Amino acid sequence: MHLEAGLSDDQTGLFSVLFDETALSFSCKKDKGAWDFLWTFDECPDEGLIAAQFEFIAAEFGLNISAFKYKIEELIDRDWLAESYRALPPFTVGSFFIYGSHYDGAKPEGQIPLLIEAATAFGSGEHGTTSCCMLAIEHVKNTGFQPKNILDMGCGSGILAAAAAKLWPDIPVFAADNDPECIRVTNHHLAQNNIGNVHAYVSEGYDPASPVWKDAPYDFIIANILAGPLIDMAVEQSKAVAPGGYLILSGTLQEQAERVLSAYTPHGFSTAAEFPGDEWMTLLLHKKP
Repeated sequence: MHLEAGLSDDQTGLFSVLFDETALSFSCKKDKGAWDFLWTFDECPDEGLIAAQFEFIAAEFGLNISAFKYKIEELIDRDWLAESYRALPPFTVGSFFIYGSHYDGAKPEGQIPLLIEAATAFGSGEHGTTSCCMLAIEHVKNTGFQPKNILDMGCGSGILAAAAAKLWPDIPVFAADNDPECIRVTNHHLAQNNIGNVHAYVSEGYDPASPVWKDAPYDFIIANILAGPLIDMAVEQSKAVAPGGYLILSGTLQEQAERVLSAYTPHGFSTAAEFPGDEWMTLLLHKKP
C-alpha cells in the first residue's frame, strides 16, 4: 500500500507506527516536497480500517485529510532476497568497500572491506545518513583522535560500529539498540567481518537501568537515529560523552539540524564538521574539555 501525503517533516513520525501490529514492513521517502509512504502486508488489508486509521490520525493531530492519497496494490510473486542483492551492488564510502555475501569479485586494494547484507535491520551503508556517518567517523580518525572507547547508539545493522572497530581495532566498541533483531544482525555482521572488539546489547536508549552506563563516559558516540529521539535524549546523551570527546548526530533532515544542534550546545558541544547528503545532515560535535 502506498500513501502520498503533503505533511511537514516533523509530522512524518506519526505514520511510522500507524500499522505496527499488522504491517510486515514500513518505509518512506521524500520526493518533490511530498512524502511517499509504503507499507507491506502479508494479505490484503481492510480498506475501511485503513480509512478509519487515517481519519483518526488526521483528527488527532489536526492534519488535512484531503492531502492523503493512497492505493492498495498486490505485490507480484518474486525472489525478494535476490531483488535485495541486486539492489545492493558493491560500493565505496570513503576508505570503505561495502559488499554483500553474493559478491565474489576482488576487493579494491587499499580500501577497508566490510561485508554487510541487505538485512532486516537498517543500515546497509548506501543511505545518505549512514554513508555520511561513515565519512564523519573517518574524519575523526584522520584528526589523530585516539578514543578510549566508542558507542554506537541505535546501531541497526551494526555497520557503523563495525566501521569504527576497523579504524580503531585495539579499543572497545559498544553497539546498543532497543530492537533485539538489530543486535542479532549486528552480531552476524561482526562475525562475518571477523571483528572481535565490539560488544552488542539491547538497550532502551539511555535508560538509567541500561547497561550503556556501565562503560560510560565514552570518548566517541555515534547516534544515527531520528531528529525527535536525538532531541529527547540530548541531556542523557551529553552526559555520556566524556569531556573532549566527539558525538555524531545523524538521521536528521537538513531543515531539522539546527533544532537538533540547539538541544546539545547548552551541554558544551560545538560543531566540528557537517556532512550533508541529499536532504539529510550529519553533524559532528566536539565537547569542550
